Amino acid sequence: MTTRQVEPGLTVFGPDTAPPLVLVHGIRLSATMWRPHAHRLAPDFRVSTPDLPCHGALAAQRFTLDAAVDTVRRAVREARAATGRRPLLVGLSLGGYVSLAHTARHPEDVAAVLLHGCTARTTGPLPAVYAAAGRLGERLGPELAARLQARAMRRMLPPESAEAVLAGASTCPPSPGAWPNCAGTTSSPWRPG
Repeated sequence: MTTRQVEPGLTVFGPDTAPPLVLVHGIRLSATMWRPHAHRLAPDFRVSTPDLPCHGALAAQRFTLDAAVDTVRRAVREARAATGRRPLLVGLSLGGYVSLAHTARHPEDVAAVLLHGCTARTTGPLPAVYAAAGRLGERLGPELAARLQARAMRRMLPPESAEAVLAGASTCPPSPGAWPNCAGTTSSPWRPG
C-alpha cells in the first residue's frame, strides 16, 4: 500500500486508481486518528486524511470555520484531481460539522457526504456540556488533561485506534480555539433547500 504526504497536513493512502474518500477528524484530534481505518480501506479506496487548522501538522494555524472549510476543499480537490472522481467526504464530530459546511458551500465538489457525531444545531444543552468540559480541561492544565484523555481513549477504543488517536491529540484549546467558532457564535452552515 502506498502512503504519501501530499502537502503539510494532508496524507494520502492507497492507489490513485481507487475510488476517493476524504476523512476529516474531530476536535482536539488530528488526521492520525484515521491511520488504522486508512490501512484497512486503502487496498480498495484512495483515502485522504487532512489536518484541520489548529490540529496536527496545522497546529500553528488559528481555527476558523472558513479556514477549516478551505482545508477540506483543498483535500477534496486534490483527491478529485488525482482520481478523476468526486470523493465521498466523511466527517467525525468537528470534522462532520466542517464537512457539512463544505458541502453546503461547494456541493459540486463531492459525490456524497457522510457525517457522524455532529449536528447542524450548535446551541442548546449538549453543546453547553461540551463547552463546559473544555473549560474544565483548561483548568486542569494540559498535562493532566492529556493524561485523562489518554486513559479514556485507551479504555474506550481498541489499542490500535487508541494509539492512533493519541499520536495526533491536539494541544489546541477546545474552548477558545475551535469550539466557539462552531457552537453558539456562528449559525449553522446547513441551509435546507
